[in-house]
Amino acid sequence: MHQQLLTSKFGSEAAISVAESNLAELERLDKRNQEDVERLSEKEQKYLSLMRDVSVADEIYIMLAKRLEEAKVAEVAVSTEVQVVDTATLPEDPVKPKKLLTLLLAAFFGIFGGSGFVIAKELMNRTIKTTDDVANYLDLPVLGSVPDYESLNKNMKKEQQEQSLTARLRRYLWKR
Repeated sequence: MHQQLLTSKFGSEAAISVAESNLAELERLDKRNQEDVERLSEKEQKYLSLMRDVSVADEIYIMLAKRLEEAKVAEVAVSTEVQVVDTATLPEDPVKPKKLLTLLLAAFFGIFGGSGFVIAKELMNRTIKTTDDVANYLDLPVLGSVPDYESLNKNMKKEQQEQSLTARLRRYLWKR
């Protein structure tokens, strides 16, 4: 802690000595400028004096304009104080979810939304499913088709059952 204080003391003393040397240099430059101004004619001295007054007036104007802007901003700024206008009132009935209305709306939107989706999907479906679609949309003749295995299998089972029934019936009738 003591060393930190000593370092800050030496740093401050160095800054003071630099500032004093800068001040001495500025005073020397000011004295030289004063001597140069005294050598000028009366007209030139008056001109320099007026130029200095103009620059000082400009700086004062800029400073006052900044303060005016700050005052306008402070005037418009919202105060941070909060005031209670009305006291809060409690509701007479508790807030409850309306289950029946929610259920009806969900059912309505579910049915019509699902139906709409299915209809839109079917209308957008552009696949060719039957031989009639090939003839209608592509204007091509149908040379042949590949049967569906399941429907073919079902048809074969039906035919076998019919044949077995007729065969049984024939055998039964011819025996007598």
